[in-house]
Amino acid sequence: MLIASLQCAIPVFEGLFPTDHDAIVQSLLYRFAQWHALAKLRMHSELTLCFFKDTFKNLSKQLQKFCKFTCTAFVTVELPKEKVA
Repeated sequence: MLIASLQCAIPVFEGLFPTDHDAIVQSLLYRFAQWHALAKLRMHSELTLCFFKDTFKNLSKQLQKFCKFTCTAFVTVELPKEKVA
């Protein structure tokens, strides 16, 4: 179910951020979907494990880029309901 949500999220997030940030968010969503699809495999071969490892590296790099560039560009605050929870 998560993979379908990630795939559906990609067009929903498209254009939501300024162009330079949008590319990072779109790539991050794609990398998460790719990683999740590989993580759900019930049997792995040497090839899928290698691909899974490479996918995780790419996901990690994209997360770092998102944290350094996109997260720092936006000021966010928790809503009162979120603070209570």
